[in-house]
Parts: sequence; structure tokens; C-alpha cells
Amino acid sequence: MMILNFITTINHRVQERSRSLLSIFKTSKDPREGTQPCPPLQEEEEEENEIAPPLPLERVTCIYIQAQPYFHHHPVLKIWNQSAEKILHDEKQPLKEIFIECCVIKSSPAQALGVGLKRVQRKIAMENCTLKDFFSVKQLAMGVKSNQSIEEISIKSCCINRGGIGIITEALKTNHSLKTFILHHTHNAKGDNDAGNLSKLLEVHSSLQKIELSWNNVGYHGAAKLAAGLKLNVSLRDVDLSYNYKIGDYGAGKLADALKVNHSL
Repeated sequence: MMILNFITTINHRVQERSRSLLSIFKTSKDPREGTQPCPPLQEEEEEENEIAPPLPLERVTCIYIQAQPYFHHHPVLKIWNQSAEKILHDEKQPLKEIFIECCVIKSSPAQALGVGLKRVQRKIAMENCTLKDFFSVKQLAMGVKSNQSIEEISIKSCCINRGGIGIITEALKTNHSLKTFILHHTHNAKGDNDAGNLSKLLEVHSSLQKIELSWNNVGYHGAAKLAAGLKLNVSLRDVDLSYNYKIGDYGAGKLADALKVNHSL
């Protein structure tokens, strides 16, 4: 009987405590002061993300062109279609860099690119692009040939018309500013023939410091041709022939002999 009375007393006190707490929450008063109600919660206004206005075309110095626009980490203005062609055709407007990705370059865009390349100051980069016809390659080569300030040409995973690499390297023979030439994983590439064309470029080019021919199906004949060009070149510091598995021992030996003569690498 005493235990039952004790349990009943505890239950009664718990209920009273609960009612007192419930009363505090309902009245929204501070129990320590008893007079000041709790201030109502004010929702913080979300700051609207301000979108920067588009840069006027006359102030554009870098162009990024892609078939399907999406957010890209590179801090360049993204311009499409007629706007890009308008900037490329405007010979009075200076350009520092051009980036082209996932595009088929032909006819009018190819002509605009050729005009723009004549005045690019630093770099032209193409990735996953297609130059399907002779006209497109010729426009690219003409633009590079007329440019005496460009420092880097990067062509990665592109499909170039057969013989196109030879046209481009032939145009580069008159260029004296290029420092880096990257030709990575070119589709439809004729490894040994392209290596031979590049070898002739190395014989006469005096400013080129880096070449990359990775994943281009270069065999031992192509390696031997490159070795002949390396013997005469005096400016190169870096040559990348990685993932050309057909070079073999013969090609590697020819390259090793060239390194004995070349003192810049």
C-alpha cells in the first residue's frame, strides 16, 4: 500500500511539472524574468545571387566555344554561334586565347577561325573536335602561318583529315614564336608520316621547346625520323612520346643516339 501511494505521488508531481513547462512554452515568456515575452523569430532574408552582366563583345580577349554549353571551370567568356564568328572576324579586336571543344569545324566557322588565329597572342586549344575537310585544315594552317606571336598550339583527341598534320606543320616552319606543340591522340593519324613531318619542322624551328606526340601510333620508322630532326634541333627541352607502343627497340635506339648529339634536351 505504501509503495502504491509513493508511485501515485511521483506521477502527480511529474504531471504538475509537465503542465508548468507547457505553460511556459504557450506564454512564450522567459521563466527567469517572468515579464519579457520571447521575441518572435525573424527569418533571414536569402541573399539573391547577383548575376554579372555579360561582358561587351569589344572587351572579349578569350573565347571558349563548345557545341553544348555548360558550366566550365576556365574563366573565359562563353560565346556561341554568330557572336563568336563576329569576334573572330573583327581584325581590330585583340585575342589572347581560343578554346574550342566538341565542335565540327567546317565552312564558315573554319574561315572565321582562320581569321582569328592570325592575331591570337598566346594559345589555341582544340579538344574532341573534327576538321573534316581540306578547306578547314587549310584555314587553320593559314591562320597559324600568319601569326608571329602565338606560343602554344594544343590539339587533343581530334579527328583531322588525312594529311592535315602535314599541312599544319608545314605552315609552322615560318613561325618563330611557338614554344609548345601538343598533338595528343589524333584520330585518323598516320603516326610515322606525321612524325616525319614533325621531324622536318624540328630541323628548322628555333623557338620550339616542347612537343607531345602521345597516343599517336608512332612506330619505329617514325621514331627514326624524329631522331633525325632531334639531332639538328637546338631549342627543345621536352619531348613526350608516351603510349606509342610500336617504337620498339630499334626506334628507342635511334632516339638514344639523337640524345647523344642534342644538348638542349
